[in-house]
Amino acid sequence: MPSFHILVEIDENLAESLSNSLFECGSLGQEWRENHLLPMPGTPSPPPGKIQIVAFFETLSAAQTALQIAQNQWNAQPISLAETENKDWSTSWREQISATQTPHLWVGPPWLAPPPGKHALYIEPKMAFGTGDHPSTHLCLEEIDAFCSSSPACTVLDVGTGTGILGMAACKLGALHALATDNDPTALSYAQENIKLNKINNLRLSNAELHQIHERFELVVANIFANALKDLAPALCKKTKKYLVLSGILAPQSAELETLFSNFKMRLSVKREVKEWVCLGFEKS
Repeated sequence: MPSFHILVEIDENLAESLSNSLFECGSLGQEWRENHLLPMPGTPSPPPGKIQIVAFFETLSAAQTALQIAQNQWNAQPISLAETENKDWSTSWREQISATQTPHLWVGPPWLAPPPGKHALYIEPKMAFGTGDHPSTHLCLEEIDAFCSSSPACTVLDVGTGTGILGMAACKLGALHALATDNDPTALSYAQENIKLNKINNLRLSNAELHQIHERFELVVANIFANALKDLAPALCKKTKKYLVLSGILAPQSAELETLFSNFKMRLSVKREVKEWVCLGFEKS
């Protein structure tokens, strides 16, 4: 594994030539940072017209030589030369995945241990799907916890389920049964894996559209984008017997949705905001 790396900044029209030169100096791998690309958290973007190159080397002497060549031959600006942290990159990404909690529920990846006294829900993070720590998801989990605690053995519909997290949470918290829908086959496949992982047998998955579902549910939850919530408003209200939870809403979008759903004889009873994300709770009038 490489043990040292250099970081240099150069005009973008010279970046490819410098890169080739660094490989000739023994670089074992490189990372390019460009102004138009979203950087990793905590990593500043280079200014327009510039590219930053991180090049990895096996020895300190090779890194020092490469840095001198980058400066002298290519007029690159040196930023740093440092020892590379020796870690297992195949598993270190797990350090970025955290757990989340509500009063009666713990949600986290399988390699973390839940605290005593809470229902444990394990989520295997894949692609863009997390473990419930996003504000919109966490707000939904808290609303589900509160409703299921006060209405045991309720029925639940989770619209746009993703990993299955909200439907599974309801089942863990005492729902009689739940239906989770999504139009993404990949999401449904991941949800099925998580259902199996958690040994949940009272949650059904479906790719059906809302108008194809003839049941009504005491609790309906939809953590999806605001535009989709607007399109689905009539169907969501129709499927709701008692309580409707909406999230995935940015603060400037909230007022329009409050008005829209109120027009369907839904009474706004909860409005909560965390980091510009809003969760709305409506009671059936």
